Amino acid sequence: MRVFVTTVSTASRRPPGRDRLRRLRPRSWCAALMVVSLVLLTGGPTGAVRAQGAGMPGTVRPAPAGSRSQAAASLQDPALALFRRMLEAARTLEVVGTTAERIDLPGVHPDASHTHFVLPVAATPELVAEAFRLRIAAPTDVSGRKVQVLELHGIGPLTPDWTFWVDGLTGVRLAYRVTDAAGRVVAEGRYTQVTTVRARSVPRALPSPSTRPQAKRLQRLIAPANVPQGYVAIGWARTEIGSAKIPAFRITFFDGLDALVLLVYRHQEPLPAGSGAHLASRQVGRFTLSAVGPATEAALQAWLAGFARVPLARAGSVRTLQELAAP
Repeated sequence: MRVFVTTVSTASRRPPGRDRLRRLRPRSWCAALMVVSLVLLTGGPTGAVRAQGAGMPGTVRPAPAGSRSQAAASLQDPALALFRRMLEAARTLEVVGTTAERIDLPGVHPDASHTHFVLPVAATPELVAEAFRLRIAAPTDVSGRKVQVLELHGIGPLTPDWTFWVDGLTGVRLAYRVTDAAGRVVAEGRYTQVTTVRARSVPRALPSPSTRPQAKRLQRLIAPANVPQGYVAIGWARTEIGSAKIPAFRITFFDGLDALVLLVYRHQEPLPAGSGAHLASRQVGRFTLSAVGPATEAALQAWLAGFARVPLARAGSVRTLQELAAP
């Protein structure tokens, strides 16, 4: 993944002037949000993001007891077993061939060498079992190989649907597709040619965020009602966005496969406009909330409409928000 936007940092908290804000391009806002979320999930590259905060890579909110029991029961699900097999195959096996991938998410680009898929950047089976309904569809073939079709249907309005085409012999993923609630394809990829499938010399697993003590602090900072269905909060940080270095809070949510990012920053004029289908913004008092993720703009707007007040305005962060709101 390539980072082609301005580096996100915490070097300055002084709000930029309006003339500088007018030079901030909407697509740069989108790209900064999504790139930061992917870096948070993968833990790198370290040079792309420098932020202060809690809940860095590897923190998720502990699931309620009921959810844990449901997840435990789902471990016996054949569809979830196939999902785990696919992740294990990705860790130990390598597909030698040619890929074709298209990604309609700001700041995320297919692999230039056309040898592997970029998405997903992380996977946590326990969260997937809670955020999606999994089923195995009718088998088919990809590049002349028999595959099993694994469908993941998101339980919430912001959770996308995933489809994986899994090689029946080896368990490797030969194709995938991500669609939002409107049925629009957010990302898709497939192997157009498979030469061979071989063992990796060094196993390589996708990052898998796990429960850490910082998750308790996240629960105090973010009202449960504001956490979108199917997601858990995995991190927050004070940061700056765009070339204008606007001071902001970034909150990242994770559904087991993909990130949803919420940015809280001091009300600015003019607001970003014309940002595309996967970004929405709303003013709440003296602040603006911007959300970006694999959901429709309408769904993101509906989620933001549920914020009666600015998140993180509890547990000692009020002073920081007041600093952001200062003229």
